[in-house]
Amino acid sequence: MNTVNRLPQHGSGVVRVLAWLIATAAFLNVGFFTRWASDPVIRSDAWYFLDVFVSKAIDGTLGMADFFVKRHGVDHAQPANKLVLYLTWRYFHLDFVFEALVGVLAAGACMLLFHRFAVCAESDRPVDLRRYVAWAAMGALLFSMSTTMTWDWSLVTLEYVTFLPMLLFVWVVWTVWAAPSSMRYLMLAGATLLLGVVNDDSAWIVLLAVAMACGVIGIGDRSMRARHVWKMFAVVATCMLAVRVGYAFAPVIGGVDKPPLSSYLANLLAVGRGGAWWRWFAWPLLLSILPASPFRWLNGAAWFVIECMTVVLLLLAHVWFWWRALRGNGSLTKFAAVFLMFMTYGWVAGILLYRVSELGNMYLYQNRYFSLYQFNLIALLMMWAASDGVTAKPVSRIHRAVIAAPYAGVVVLLAVQAIFAIQSWRSRVYTRAYYQQMAVQLWQLSKNPDNIDGCLPELVVCNYPEQIRSRDIRLLHDHKLNVFSPKVQRWHHYLPRASDVE
Repeated sequence: MNTVNRLPQHGSGVVRVLAWLIATAAFLNVGFFTRWASDPVIRSDAWYFLDVFVSKAIDGTLGMADFFVKRHGVDHAQPANKLVLYLTWRYFHLDFVFEALVGVLAAGACMLLFHRFAVCAESDRPVDLRRYVAWAAMGALLFSMSTTMTWDWSLVTLEYVTFLPMLLFVWVVWTVWAAPSSMRYLMLAGATLLLGVVNDDSAWIVLLAVAMACGVIGIGDRSMRARHVWKMFAVVATCMLAVRVGYAFAPVIGGVDKPPLSSYLANLLAVGRGGAWWRWFAWPLLLSILPASPFRWLNGAAWFVIECMTVVLLLLAHVWFWWRALRGNGSLTKFAAVFLMFMTYGWVAGILLYRVSELGNMYLYQNRYFSLYQFNLIALLMMWAASDGVTAKPVSRIHRAVIAAPYAGVVVLLAVQAIFAIQSWRSRVYTRAYYQQMAVQLWQLSKNPDNIDGCLPELVVCNYPEQIRSRDIRLLHDHKLNVFSPKVQRWHHYLPRASDVE
């Protein structure tokens, strides 16, 4: 029993309250930031959904199949996101800040599941100090503002809606594996159907990660190998087969056919020639915690040294992670940690294969991917939480330093995240000016659809043929949606009115 990390009776309440305060503060900070700094203006992929989904809702022809429509290529159906889009149109005049706020709420639900995984996983044992500390740090990472794109672009924020079924599925799989029963198999079927429907074909990555996590836990804990795994996977396979049969009838509109996998692999190998391959693992690790220098006074050389040290420390942490994963008994905390690490690897592999192979290594720096990279840190914290009770009483200063190092790392992590949050709030004035410019250009296009000179990149409607561009903008203007809605203008006072662009 680890006597160092065990909470004394008189201090457990203080640490519990402090952990909840940190997690709640991070959640509220992101919630208020999203309300006041997220982009309400229709942009990028939202124009596609206006064409194939919202337009049908407006003319009354929207059907169930339309919630599963997707483009050719690597696009996903995302029916849950379309349900949120429908509510955004129906009740909020297509104000995309509402979408982003739904994503924030979904992230908050994910945070509660992390609490279940990390803190409440073993109700028959007292809670160690590290479990509360680890969970508080997870909250800081999940609601990180190291890049504002996670919270100011609703399409990215809504990714947390797809994370929820994934985490629920992991929870149910462990519950069934640890103590199978007829009711729990029924729960597994429901969780699988939810995962398959909401996550479309990306659910296969989740299933693979869960299967690999089961294998890793089984290596370290022989007692878990005989737990009727075949029944569990039979239920999952049957439900997924039913979902995929249903998706075979989903409409596919727009986009281009996806090239064969061999083409992506050949392109990726070409990108990695000349030694550039090291960026494939170094950059995601670095960007998960330090996408930019939070200290303006550091020069380039000093910051490069910090970057290198950060990558090396995280590589060592990953080695420790797998050393711990393959040892000792299984638990929900450990199972969730291994799953999240496999998912992070899967996401990075997908980015490399389908994006970097075509667009080069710098595509790893896309801000919308930073929230995915951060899950490797959450997995590390989860494994640290699962390691309570296994560390012997420290017998030397070096041993004490090793035990104390993660706590010091958490303090540094919280401090860095606080700095990023302050900087993000300060940048709000510039992003609002950008949204205002986008809105002005939409008003100008409503008066003259041919006036596409100087269109901002996110206004992809400017690249549409003139007939389609005129139709889409007229649809918004005539139905008083998005920037043309008086209510949306009142909710966001910086948006222009008709009189402002005469």
